[in-house]
Amino acid sequence: MYPRTFFHIFLLILMSSVPSPLLMARDVDNEAILSKQSTDISYDIKQPQNDCEADDDENEDNGVKSGICKKHIITAGALAIAATAAGVVYSQQEDQKKQQESFYEQKRKYKEPEAKDTAETVKKPIIVYDSGYDISFFGIENWLHSFDGTKYSKVFKYLEEKKVVEQDRDVYKPSMVTDQELGEIHTPEYLESLRYSKNIAKVVEIPQLAWIPNWLLQKKLLQPVKLATGGTILAAQLAMKHKTLAINLSGGYHHAKREKGEGFCFFADIPLAIQSVRKTYGADKKVLVVDFDAHQGNGVSTILKKDEKTFIIDMYGKNVYPNVHHQLGDHQAIAGNKQFHGIPIPQYTVDQEYLRLVEENLPRVIDRFKPALMIYNAGTDILVGDPVEKQSVTADGIIKRDERVITLARERKIPMVMVLSGGYTRESAAVIGRSISNIFDRWSQGTVIARDS
Repeated sequence: MYPRTFFHIFLLILMSSVPSPLLMARDVDNEAILSKQSTDISYDIKQPQNDCEADDDENEDNGVKSGICKKHIITAGALAIAATAAGVVYSQQEDQKKQQESFYEQKRKYKEPEAKDTAETVKKPIIVYDSGYDISFFGIENWLHSFDGTKYSKVFKYLEEKKVVEQDRDVYKPSMVTDQELGEIHTPEYLESLRYSKNIAKVVEIPQLAWIPNWLLQKKLLQPVKLATGGTILAAQLAMKHKTLAINLSGGYHHAKREKGEGFCFFADIPLAIQSVRKTYGADKKVLVVDFDAHQGNGVSTILKKDEKTFIIDMYGKNVYPNVHHQLGDHQAIAGNKQFHGIPIPQYTVDQEYLRLVEENLPRVIDRFKPALMIYNAGTDILVGDPVEKQSVTADGIIKRDERVITLARERKIPMVMVLSGGYTRESAAVIGRSISNIFDRWSQGTVIARDS
């Protein structure tokens, strides 16, 4: 309890009062004196005249005005050391708790469900999930980013409460993607760069994380992402094996590229899953990626741009990242690409218009391409009120969208993987839970969702 509390306090003070090393590095000029205006904008640190400003006066005599108080740096260093020590203690406490779990719990962690091969299990969709999916920095992430890093366990809890799944019977536990597997898609230089906290901070666009020890970021951020990436790979294998729908309750990291991560996406789980399926079931297997997250999947489209066995249909906001500032490689991946069908939509698109676009485009793409597998990136950041993407699709609209996409695959007997991708409201988890629960209800009834008129 106490180490966790101290860790909270130390990091909040550190992150709120000390400039990010990313910003500091950006403004370094070895040949010129930093201007007072630049210093004020970058750091905005105000201290009593007889303390920090005195330090600046001393520095000015030497030809440099840093804008950073010596005492502040010393204090920040002390806090960082204390935070690290507290993190070590808390991490040790977590490890001790895990060691105290029953032998049965330890043994079943990565097992498949007990009823994995029964007719009853294969009849319904498959859930891939692990409690390790959640991303949490002792609650501090709620101060730094709108993304709900614990939505995965919230979705699973909802499904348990609604009796959609039972932990031992219905849930497949993934293993973490290996470095060797990651190296088949990502460059060695990029994977090596993740050993440095400043590079992790860039990917998630939270500069303050550059202050956090890398081992802690590996444990609390990258390991959950690696586990979820393994979940997408497992879901693809299970979907092909059982000819059914497999839902990974995480994943959908569609901004990750070969040489870098961005947009909170570290690893390209969809291309990795496609590669895994082709290794197992044949290199000729055609895969359709259906990306209905609010942001264009620039990572997936750049990695797969020369893959003639993969087709991407992507409906995304035309006025948001990455579409508003396409890098050259992003633009080349979609411009004139016969394997890419983009549907850019304006802000504040409502249910009726959104579902009309789904109906007008997706069925004909499926029928023309005739895939052996579909991977559905089911982002909920189109939800009305989402702070990142300003769309006006309601919860009912998202549920209808998911129904229709999955029904189109089921009608054609195409195995499908569903991943959760983005969604930045606290309501997102409940909407996902409702949608998956509805899918299971429809599936068990053997009904097909009628098209909206």
